[in-house]
Amino acid sequence: MNRSTSLRYVSHMLRRTRSFYVSSGDTVAGRRPTLRDQQLGTNLRQARGGTGLTQEQAATVLKLSQPTIARIEAGKRPPAPEELQAFLDLYNPPQPLRDAINACATLTDTPGLSPNSYFVEMLAAVEDAAEIRTFHSERTPMQLQSQQYALLQHRLADNCFGETDVLRSREQRLRIFTRENPPHYRALLTESSLHRTPGGSLVVVKQQAQYLLRLLEQYPRFSLQIVHTYAKLAYIDTDFTLLRMPSGHPDMVYVPYGLDGRLIKDRHGVDERETYWSAAQHAALSEEDSRKLIHELAQHG
Repeated sequence: MNRSTSLRYVSHMLRRTRSFYVSSGDTVAGRRPTLRDQQLGTNLRQARGGTGLTQEQAATVLKLSQPTIARIEAGKRPPAPEELQAFLDLYNPPQPLRDAINACATLTDTPGLSPNSYFVEMLAAVEDAAEIRTFHSERTPMQLQSQQYALLQHRLADNCFGETDVLRSREQRLRIFTRENPPHYRALLTESSLHRTPGGSLVVVKQQAQYLLRLLEQYPRFSLQIVHTYAKLAYIDTDFTLLRMPSGHPDMVYVPYGLDGRLIKDRHGVDERETYWSAAQHAALSEEDSRKLIHELAQHG
């Protein structure tokens, strides 16, 4: 990317973040919720969970409304400095978690880390999902990227935010596998997504395959199947994430579109993606054969 193109990209991202964000009376002017906000909210939620307090109980003590705490924990509304201190005083989290909270609170917001509000809502819903089903036709989601893959993608994209933010975001997304009682995470990747690594590096192809094998070995609730090039499917759909929520909560689907995306919540739309995912899983290689293919890539690229 040349200098003029990079400047246009930065200008575009700055224009995107100048919109007002309004949610049930909480207004943050001139900015959109960032991955920093979402990570801070997740950390605060974890700290509250360590005390056994519900959102309603914490709200009573902190003299805040329960919806306000819910929005803060979802990353939709960053806490004011005095609110953050009140959270820390009440929750008294372990030092590593306290340090992570303070680090998030002192980071400088960057335009490149301003996701759309639907993405933020999806990440918040992931915390409660009973099962996650994903389909990826050309890309690899951040929680399945090796560190080398994530950093190389960041460098080649000429993004205007730091590598520390990329790695922090990646670690946060990995919590889906390590938190207490994690959801079942069932991923479908097309064969081309395994080969289409940033920059077309054969070394990264092998590293990424090795990383996927480690994830499969370490996390029994993670399953991965490869949709072969010759899979009997009518068409290859766009990427999507289907969240199957606990009983009494509606399922949802997130569909990314470049820097934007959308949430599907109506039953018909969710059922359509559910049907496609099931068809793609049926057409994909078995979990055992998928491991063999990934192992072959890990050895030879």
